[in-house]
Amino acid sequence: MSGDPKRSVLSDLRKPLVQPSNDVPAGLEEHLLGTLAAPPVPGNVPASPPETAAPAQTDSGRRSTRRRVPTVPVTFHLPIELRDRIKITAQAKQKTMLEIAVEALQDYLDRNHVSETDLRKLLGL
Repeated sequence: MSGDPKRSVLSDLRKPLVQPSNDVPAGLEEHLLGTLAAPPVPGNVPASPPETAAPAQTDSGRRSTRRRVPTVPVTFHLPIELRDRIKITAQAKQKTMLEIAVEALQDYLDRNHVSETDLRKLLGL
């Protein structure tokens, strides 16, 4: 054990606490990751590469296209009561808290447009 009070006790461990396991059932892996497409054959270029994922079936029966959108982490604090309401609603509606937050922010921004005049004032022009 190290005598340095600034060092963490965990830094003295030699082996990882959890050993990685490769024993994932194929069915579970396919369910979580989806089916993998076969790699393209060299020289055989597809007519149009897929840009979006296959349409997903939603609860209401309509199809929606899901496109992978680049994301960036954003950190902010919410009141505990609001966070709890979002979590309960997400579980009840079978959505993620992120989906609810994105939907709410998009609705807010759609209702509160920033005009060109506002941008000019902001930029001091």
